[in-house]
Amino acid sequence: DPWVCAGSEGRFYYSGLAFNRGGKESAVFVARFEDTNDKEGGDTIDYRGVKIVATGNAGQFVDMPRMAVDVPRGASNDHIFLVYTVFVGNLEKTIRSKMYCSRSTDGGLTWSSPTKLSESQHIIQGAAIAIDPLSGDVYVAFRRFYHNSQDSGIVVVKSTDRGSTFSSPQVIATFLNDTFDQPATPDEVTYPDPNDYVPGESFRTNSYPTIAVDDNHRVFVAWSQRNYGPSGEAR
Repeated sequence: DPWVCAGSEGRFYYSGLAFNRGGKESAVFVARFEDTNDKEGGDTIDYRGVKIVATGNAGQFVDMPRMAVDVPRGASNDHIFLVYTVFVGNLEKTIRSKMYCSRSTDGGLTWSSPTKLSESQHIIQGAAIAIDPLSGDVYVAFRRFYHNSQDSGIVVVKSTDRGSTFSSPQVIATFLNDTFDQPATPDEVTYPDPNDYVPGESFRTNSYPTIAVDDNHRVFVAWSQRNYGPSGEAR
């Protein structure tokens, strides 16, 4: 799940996920790079190191990191926000997930303890982050999947203190079932030998939101959704 964001003064950042396919170890990380603009005929991009922001274990798999970078706003370093999902429990039977945000105020050198964004939300993932260009307020939109106590939907949280705390989740769209998505059909089958995995006839895709904020503090969220056209097409 690679993600790249530009920072100030030639800096940019690359986040991603590393995991053991046995399912017991996982981690999300942020690597730092800088365009030094001092090598006339060669590569001016210098690697500045990497930091592991969060790790998982046999009972908690960290997944789907998403990142945004804000301007220094009077400080000397970029402010970076990394949002990721943690899947807990038995993924085949009792899947549950949580969403966290960790921030760096020194250009990715150190990272804060994570803040939970998904209080009272049961199965969520697919974060998108936007920063108000004037105020620096941070918005995170994410997808909520159907649970026996909650409809599918799109949820947004907001921070007015540069990621230290976030508001309670606000649901901006709900649906009675998972009409966002295209499942794999027929059901995917895994034979006794994992190498004999047979996919469905169509690829599985989930709809996740995208979000942006303009210079009048207006927040825009967009997503794809099925069953809206004359024959159930997406809109």
